Amino acid sequence: MGLKDTYGFSLYISFYEKMWSLGSCGKHVLDAVSQCEQEMRRQGKEEKDTPWSLSIRKELFTPWHDCSTDDISTDLIYRQVIKEIKSGEYVSEKEDEYVQLAAKHYYIQFGSDHSRENAHRVVEGCITTPLIENKSMGKWIQLISAAHLEGPYVNGKQSKESVKGALVDSAREKWPLHFSKFYEVTMLSGPPLAKSKFVVAVNWKGIFFIDEREKRLVELSYLDVKDVNTMNAPSVNLSTIQGDFVLRCAEALDMGALIERNLEGLRQRSVYALAQQDINGPDDPMVLDCKRGDLLLVEKDEYYSPKETWLRATNQRTGDSVRAHRDSVQFLPTLTRPSEETLELLSPGQKKRSAAQSAPQRDETVAPLSLKEFALENFRTVGKDGSRQGQYRALSREKLWACSREPLKQPLMKSLVRNSELSYLACNASIYIL
Repeated sequence: MGLKDTYGFSLYISFYEKMWSLGSCGKHVLDAVSQCEQEMRRQGKEEKDTPWSLSIRKELFTPWHDCSTDDISTDLIYRQVIKEIKSGEYVSEKEDEYVQLAAKHYYIQFGSDHSRENAHRVVEGCITTPLIENKSMGKWIQLISAAHLEGPYVNGKQSKESVKGALVDSAREKWPLHFSKFYEVTMLSGPPLAKSKFVVAVNWKGIFFIDEREKRLVELSYLDVKDVNTMNAPSVNLSTIQGDFVLRCAEALDMGALIERNLEGLRQRSVYALAQQDINGPDDPMVLDCKRGDLLLVEKDEYYSPKETWLRATNQRTGDSVRAHRDSVQFLPTLTRPSEETLELLSPGQKKRSAAQSAPQRDETVAPLSLKEFALENFRTVGKDGSRQGQYRALSREKLWACSREPLKQPLMKSLVRNSELSYLACNASIYIL
């Protein structure tokens, strides 16, 4: 059939009203056909009359799926989406989403050629019977016709293949759970949840913890995941910015491998990286090109190679160009720029440190004055003049607050003057420091 992008497709067999997956590998079609024939014999019917059929379905997308890479793959997914919308498998609470998908379907089938008959066929082809009965055929024809006559569909400049791709992208964005792999798990440890037994759905968008009613208990993007480990199988250790989860699962190795595959694939395609350490400028080692935790936009032009040791990037905080060693940065598993909130979670405290470091510095003349004030209030007095003015004159002569190579004969702090033991220890400590 010429399918190039085979990832995520599975073979299904249908027998009467039943349909089940044969997976993408490891299961034999002939064995499944034999089971159907045995059921026919059990019912006292002829094997040759067995009404089995095979079909192919898209079950998983990669996070970096591109509809333009394989027109046949996109066409198969498009037909699957239209069929499942019509059957009521793919459900939306918003009427306009049905209308927009139907308008795309209209254009794919009939181009910019507009007629009531064409609109009628589109409604029959992709709108469920309950929805038609609830609003009437005429109203649906009116809504879909209006959407078809608007925007990019009216002039026919868009190719039908590009509109198919847009429809598929809309479907995978709208119904990620329908394109997921599911794992039953028991949470052994982690942040408190409403339930300890639930289902983990792994899909192109991330990792969802859902209950039996498909209510989402936790939703993690791949950017939220710090590490995945299956060394203690049958458990998966999932370290995230929301906490660390230990999940017991019969298919722990498979789940961990799928998550790791998506993470690694995203990192390889990402242009966003975090500086793992301060990076000095090549011309002046005293100048920092970027600080630990800065977000870098890495240049990946036609000359870029994943084997390059040195990377060219732009510091998103300063706008300056940076030349960084690959080992000094960490590529983030995302194809879109992370939000500031996410960056703060990935590098806790970095924003506060950056703000403190970028704040205007006080005049250096303030520091000695402040130390003098401290000395005036806390150091022993020098000389016999006990007045405040006399104390200032004495301090200026002996400068108890200033750095000196002379060993102390008396402690500086006036609170130690009458304590011979502590005075002795303080003076000795001063000598050791010198």
